[in-house]
Amino acid sequence: MSDPLPPGWTETERLEALHRTDLLDTPSEDSFDDLARLAAELLGAPMAALQLVAEIRPWSKATFGFA
Repeated sequence: MSDPLPPGWTETERLEALHRTDLLDTPSEDSFDDLARLAAELLGAPMAALQLVAEIRPWSKATFGFA
């Protein structure tokens, strides 16, 4: 299995970058919802999600096609 981090990044650096975005636990936003919809359309999938993975939990910033 390949490393899920970008080349040269550590898990600590990934988490620091995630927290700098201030996106965790924020309300939905049209721009992110549009990205999820576009991903589903481009891949011919009935649903898509943009997930942010913090230290102990994933969090959905946007979803498309879920009930």
